[in-house]
Formats: sequence, structure tokens, C-alpha cells
Amino acid sequence: LNGQRLQCSGVTQVADAMCIASLPTATSASEPAVQRFLCMIGKSQTVQRTGSAALNLAYLAAGRIEAFWSSSLKPWDMAAGVLLVREAGGTVTKLGGQPFDLYHPEILASGTDVLQQEIIETFSRLPD
Repeated sequence: LNGQRLQCSGVTQVADAMCIASLPTATSASEPAVQRFLCMIGKSQTVQRTGSAALNLAYLAAGRIEAFWSSSLKPWDMAAGVLLVREAGGTVTKLGGQPFDLYHPEILASGTDVLQQEIIETFSRLPD
């Protein structure tokens, strides 16, 4: 970016992380996507909801945010951004920590492995 190599943030704790979630447009408070969002409000520095997965992943790769997740994306929403995050030193998996699959609608991306693991553990404690 502007002649500088992209580098993910080095934040390793959820309490210090700025997070962004992408939620489905039609959702109810009881859905897992909303429960993940609400859970992280009390644990992270801040949580926001925005509409562009590609932009969110670019922000993550540039170190402007620390984590991004969604459970309702299409391959074209994620492909370029996942490459950016990985090239910038970030980690990308499914929400439960399984290997990322471009043709599966969920993603969890973080700037560090340590932060990624903390978010995975936090999400695993939520009811399905």
C-alpha cells in the first residue's frame, strides 16, 4: 500500500482487537452469527458490522483491524482478500478453526495465530 508491503497487526489478545463481522441481511437475534457478534462486543476493543468482506479483509491485511469473520459469504467475496491476508502474515480458517475452504460460506481471519486461537475458543463456547 503506497509503496509499503502490507503487514497484519501484531495484536494477540481479543481485548485489544478491533473486529469486524459480516452478518446476513435477514437475521434474528437467536442466530449463531448474531450471538458471535454480541459475545465479542464485551470481549474486544470494538466490534463493527460492515458490508464488504473484500474491504474488511484488505483492512486486516493492512493492519487497520485485527479480526474479521462471517458465515454467509460467496467465493468471490473472499478470494482476493484471503490472498492479501495470508501474504501479509495473517491466518485464515473456518470459524471452528478447520482449514479454510473457499467454497464454504464461513471465514475467520486474524492478524496473528494467537488471536485467531482465542477467537476460535471464544466462539466454541457459544451454543449452536
